[in-house]
Amino acid sequence: MNFQPYAISQSQLLSAFMPEQILRGKVLEILPDRNALLQLGNRQVVAKVGAIDPPLKTGQEYLFQIQQHTNPLVAKVVARQFSAQTAELAGSTMVDDVLHALELKNEPAMRALIQSFLDKGDPLTRESLIEARALLGSGIPAKEDVDAVRWMLQRRLPLSKSFLQIAQMMNKQEQPIAGQLADLSRILQNFKGTPSTDALQQSIRHLASLANESHMPLSLLTAEVGEKQAAKQIQALAESFGAGDRTAIQVAVSRLLHSGMSDQDISKFLKTSQLNLPPAFFTDKLSNVLQQAAPVRLTAVDATEQPALLFRLMKQIGLDFEGSLRQQLVNEQAPIHSGTVKEALLAVVQDAHVPGSIRQSANAIIGQITGEQLQMLSPDSVAAQFTLQLPLPMQQNLANLTVYWEGKKDKKGQIDSDYCTLLLCLDLQHLKETRISVRVQNRVVTLRVQNDHADLKPFLKENQELLATKLEQLAYHLNSIAQVERLDDQLVARASQPLTPLTYRLDVKA
Repeated sequence: MNFQPYAISQSQLLSAFMPEQILRGKVLEILPDRNALLQLGNRQVVAKVGAIDPPLKTGQEYLFQIQQHTNPLVAKVVARQFSAQTAELAGSTMVDDVLHALELKNEPAMRALIQSFLDKGDPLTRESLIEARALLGSGIPAKEDVDAVRWMLQRRLPLSKSFLQIAQMMNKQEQPIAGQLADLSRILQNFKGTPSTDALQQSIRHLASLANESHMPLSLLTAEVGEKQAAKQIQALAESFGAGDRTAIQVAVSRLLHSGMSDQDISKFLKTSQLNLPPAFFTDKLSNVLQQAAPVRLTAVDATEQPALLFRLMKQIGLDFEGSLRQQLVNEQAPIHSGTVKEALLAVVQDAHVPGSIRQSANAIIGQITGEQLQMLSPDSVAAQFTLQLPLPMQQNLANLTVYWEGKKDKKGQIDSDYCTLLLCLDLQHLKETRISVRVQNRVVTLRVQNDHADLKPFLKENQELLATKLEQLAYHLNSIAQVERLDDQLVARASQPLTPLTYRLDVKA
């Protein structure tokens, strides 16, 4: 698969640049009226450039400082340093020119930072360089730490120690979340549990069985529906089976909502509500009722409905944990236990009765999950790009799934569903390493599968018609699906980087 750039309009691109930024750029074409087509980082843009002597030369690199993000962009060439005695260049480099233009102290650590930013085509500002320099300390920063800071700046994260620690943790990641959760679960099996560790084990079991469950966990359904609506549905269901006093039911419902919604909690609720029903029967009925009340219909999935499975998977891990909590606070609701892995891990970390080694392991996984959430931030006005490491439920165990995604945004800043590039990397028990590339161009889908351990061609041919039908239901058209010996090297390289840099290609269309 050839890796293609995304075509965007000049007006979409303008907000990506800010006044005072300095970028290393290359002149691609000289245009009339002092305009020029420039390559600034990974972007091509038309800019009006202030006059310089000698004039701009096609194919040459300069330092450009943004003056106005109008259309066209207004920029100036950063002046080279001259010797006052000879009126000649004093052997200066681009680093020296940046130091002079931004009035920064000439020291090894700052020079190393500037050089790294220039090499990667990142924008430079005085404020960001000073903050990064203070965050990384006085010595020459390690390349991995500079990459972490660049990643934070690209996603417009605060340059704080806490965010740096998360980025460093992701950069040094030796084991994916799936393996970390499996190891922690094995440790907890030999530990005399506390309520927090029991809840964590239950959330991991939910995660591992998502592909086979007939319903979402009640805790997730409740969080999706909302406390008020869920309380109304639970009370109505209980009353339909002849529950006792209405006031007592309201109290019991409130306690159930703020519990972990486990089988044991359901049993207590039924006893309090004077309902002589099997817990599994009531759980099944309640799950159906809550699914009907959910704002997005969350139904059971099978092997042909993986998008629904992926949606449930991300929720069970807790990738929307803070967002759901914020929404509850905005609606003035008491926080509801979601039963997600992240929430359970946070409870274990705060449990003083849990050994320090277990809490440390739980905290490391929290950092990894938080890092995956931050990967999904897309402050760029024209495109989005991220890599996710997800534990994939498979045969009651967890396999590792890496999802690389990039796409462009429309003029309103929304994800353009007509175009995207995906790479799915799976580590499977029998098929081993399997990679699936997905390219969507104007809602036409092309899939390529790489697997060095098995001939998947018969399987792909057998299921091609089913896949095409499923895509047609979503208003997409399957162009082709095939097994190949090798995928695009650039695409594979980007998916393998722990901190995904914003390196997609963007071409400006007239």
